Amino acid sequence: MVSSTNRSGSQPFPMQRYRSLCKRVLSGGIGLWIALILSGYTWKGKGKPPNEQAPPPYLLLARQALQSRDTKAAQRVLEAARLCWSKHKQACGFSKQNYLITAGIFFLESGQPQRAIAIFQQAQTTVAILPNQKTSILLRPKSLSPSSKNTLGKEQNTLDQEPKERHTPEEQRHTALSLWFYLGQALYRVGRFRESAEALENAEGLGQGISGFYRLWSRAWSRAGQFERARQILEKGLRSSPQDIGLLREAVVLYAEAGFFQAAAQTAQKLTRLNEAAGAQVWLMLLDRMRTTSASSQRLELLEALRLRFPHNDGILVRRCVAWATSQAHRAAAACFAQMAHKRPEMAYYAAAAHLQAEDLFQALRWNQRVPSEPRRTRQRAALWLSQRAYAQVFALLWPMWEKRVLQEVERYRLAYSALQIGRYKEASALLRSLRKTPIAAMGRGLETILVRCQQAPWLCVAH
Repeated sequence: MVSSTNRSGSQPFPMQRYRSLCKRVLSGGIGLWIALILSGYTWKGKGKPPNEQAPPPYLLLARQALQSRDTKAAQRVLEAARLCWSKHKQACGFSKQNYLITAGIFFLESGQPQRAIAIFQQAQTTVAILPNQKTSILLRPKSLSPSSKNTLGKEQNTLDQEPKERHTPEEQRHTALSLWFYLGQALYRVGRFRESAEALENAEGLGQGISGFYRLWSRAWSRAGQFERARQILEKGLRSSPQDIGLLREAVVLYAEAGFFQAAAQTAQKLTRLNEAAGAQVWLMLLDRMRTTSASSQRLELLEALRLRFPHNDGILVRRCVAWATSQAHRAAAACFAQMAHKRPEMAYYAAAAHLQAEDLFQALRWNQRVPSEPRRTRQRAALWLSQRAYAQVFALLWPMWEKRVLQEVERYRLAYSALQIGRYKEASALLRSLRKTPIAAMGRGLETILVRCQQAPWLCVAH
């Protein structure tokens, strides 16, 4: 965050000196006058206040409040600054540009990026952009909308009366860079990604050496569909900070989204060598991204390597099991889930399902018995018996749950079908009536037609 300045906005107020002062001001009310009395600066300009004391550093206090996420305190300080300006102008210790920038930051931090953009637009008209500054997206100034003219919205009326200011080229450059920096953030938040990227490009002089700046800049180009430009920005950031965890993570995400999984994996390896915990999280993201593509064989190979690299990472181990299952390698998936179930009992459910897919009913029933949740265990066991056409067992398992009214529509259909197969027509009829106003009503009507035939000729409805 750009520091607050005194008088013309060129010299920052010392943070250490005003720490206790900030606490008083942020408490609201009389704190502003306490700060006024304690300030050691000489009041300069027209209209000297009582006791000829210097004003409090309004913008410094407002920005410190914003850094503390105290937007109410920041709003109080900014309102006090506006009132001071209406009487004393520049003698209040800040310039129009710096006030507008701080007000824009307030709206940005308050979750109102559109209003922040309007404030930054107004501030841009007061800054003389240097010749080497790009102005391709300098926005046309416009008044705030009526809905935005609240307490802070009065700055256009009071600050427009400001006398002509003179600033050094360095001050002009610093203010211009600050405006582009915050404008880029606001534009990103409202989804204007290309304009955000161009604004941030103008702010590069301020963001140099700040990894978060390069991450946002690259992300803006990426969202604008400019992958190569986004990659170049990240590489520029990594040249100045080659071991920055955030930049490396962003590079992995960028390569993965573009489908360059080999480059993403190489970057993830660099990150893992620097920080194993952060590396593990990046690998999980990369694996999930690969799952949505056709790179299944490449993903399985990577998962086997990662299992050796992170033998205790459950996220990687679970994804390995799922990868085997989706690759139709059911026995490998069953063995994988069974191994995990020793540490995480809930994995027994998936071990049973994988064994059933592998046509090993004995092992499926064995692992089903270890499922810790009784309702889940019962539902799965019923599905296992239904696959074997053991309708009496299915009925015995699910009928008590039907009486407790805890069966879902599909389970009621399965129970009705099983009841029909074992001649329990009365129960089947009650179950099918309960399906008439559900998403599977059509399936229920088809089974009701069969039920009528079975009631008329029971010998035709023999379980087989």
